[in-house]
Amino acid sequence: MSIIRPPAVAGTFYPADADILRSEIDGLIDAALHADVTQNEAIPKAIIVPHAGLMFSGSLAALGFATVRALKGQIKRILIIGPAHRMAFQGIALAKADGFATPLGTMRCDLLALQTALSLPQVSLPQVQMLDDAHKLEHGLEIELPFIQRLFGENTDIGIVPLLVSRCSPRQVNEVIEKLWGGPETLIVISSDLSHFH
Repeated sequence: MSIIRPPAVAGTFYPADADILRSEIDGLIDAALHADVTQNEAIPKAIIVPHAGLMFSGSLAALGFATVRALKGQIKRILIIGPAHRMAFQGIALAKADGFATPLGTMRCDLLALQTALSLPQVSLPQVQMLDDAHKLEHGLEIELPFIQRLFGENTDIGIVPLLVSRCSPRQVNEVIEKLWGGPETLIVISSDLSHFH
């Protein structure tokens, strides 16, 4: 039996209605594709995108995702890394889930990559751990999923690796990224607050 993490912020951070959500994401991506900043021929391995509500940061997130549109058909795994907002814990938290759902469907988790992250040496405190409670109400990773689904296909077989970061050093985060870096089949999405102070 599969364990699916249900959407926590559909209806608040983005529309809960699948048709409205498709229309909004498609409009944002279409506008981004016509922006000068997405006309660069270089395709990044990693992007940094904001995770506020769609109405606040959707256009900026779409600009980031538009830069990797050419990777459709090539990407098999996406690491999604972001800060924990709802609870503090030591290290990086994984969810005990086979998939993450949005109104557009369910994205499967790359269970092998999650096991690889868990296999990193634990020194005195956990570096990577299973912690469902950290993911339960978290918006920072979920808000990126509809962009991925619309850009790469709602029925895509891309595996996601949702990584929530709390109390840990940059070195620890770097170790996890290096371990899961992969080749051209892997995309890294850094979900960021960017700044609350502009």
